[in-house]
Amino acid sequence: MLLDLAMPGMHGLEVARALQAMPVGPDVMVLTASRDLQTVRAAMRGGALHYVVKPFSFAALRAKLINYAGFWAAAAGERDVIDQGEIDAALAALRDPAGTDLAKGMSKETLVAIRAALLAMPEGLSATRAAEIIGASRVTARRYLEYLAETGGCEREPVYGRTGRPELVYRARPPRDGQGPGGRPNPRTSEPP
Repeated sequence: MLLDLAMPGMHGLEVARALQAMPVGPDVMVLTASRDLQTVRAAMRGGALHYVVKPFSFAALRAKLINYAGFWAAAAGERDVIDQGEIDAALAALRDPAGTDLAKGMSKETLVAIRAALLAMPEGLSATRAAEIIGASRVTARRYLEYLAETGGCEREPVYGRTGRPELVYRARPPRDGQGPGGRPNPRTSEPP
């Protein structure tokens, strides 16, 4: 089941819990704009096999569905497994070995470094500053920052006031309404997960 968390009437986490209470409930893949880790953990506890953040590409969704099909095939049947390796192989089928759909020439390690730089600088940073922090070229830093901006991982804002082109400043996404610092739900204003 493809399940959004923000639905009218009932929160998606409540739906996931209700599905898990069924004798033979469906497997759940969460598709949501919610990015806070508390919600991710709650979704996993509620039985979600995948957690896909909006906006996502068709290719990313397709990859998750193919991974799920591999898991389903590996875990099909009613028998005992041979050993731990068979269980590990079935669970590994759920996960994309690359961890993310990156463009050719982009590395997971550099993306992790750029994310860390964004989180360390809540006031925002330019591609030049990001390059200095991670020890890469400005062009490389900008490519990763633009990737994050296009996939919803950060916000991009032009800063005017100097001669020439405006400088682009990238900021980690701010908490949504009802959330406290770092995207964690604010218990006074949000629904419990």
